[in-house]
Amino acid sequence: MKNSIILQIFRGERGRYDMSPFIDREYRKQADEIYEKLEKKLSKEDFNLFNDFIDKDGFARCEEMDGYFLEGVKIGLRMGIECMDE
Repeated sequence: MKNSIILQIFRGERGRYDMSPFIDREYRKQADEIYEKLEKKLSKEDFNLFNDFIDKDGFARCEEMDGYFLEGVKIGLRMGIECMDE
């Protein structure tokens, strides 16, 4: 298992959010700046409501992305099996 993807994930070499080439760090920085501005401008009640919204929206997006990932894995495996059958 010289190039095992399972070992790479286990060792933290792959599959980590902070190592992803698909993350635009500038957007993350801008989002953090806007969050800090909102924290100063909103009342405590409104800011708590905003945080609750962000949490729920984030969880929903994570579940959606997990679904896309699982579907992609299933499709990829089935394609590989079909290629091997031909």
